[in-house]
Amino acid sequence: MLHGEIDQKDRIRTIDSFRSGETRFLVATDVAARGIDVDNLTHVFNYDFPTKKETYVHRIGRKC
Repeated sequence: MLHGEIDQKDRIRTIDSFRSGETRFLVATDVAARGIDVDNLTHVFNYDFPTKKETYVHRIGRKC
């Protein structure tokens, strides 16, 4: 799980674990999820959708 209160070293460890496949699911707040770059990511689930398309694309980093 990633959130705004997590230390940078723990954030890096968590993301590396997710990238390597050791961790199958990653749960993150929208702020903590910014800047995550993971190849071959097939699904992104949003708990709460933004009201503007541009905000949505920015949040998940993928085109609609």
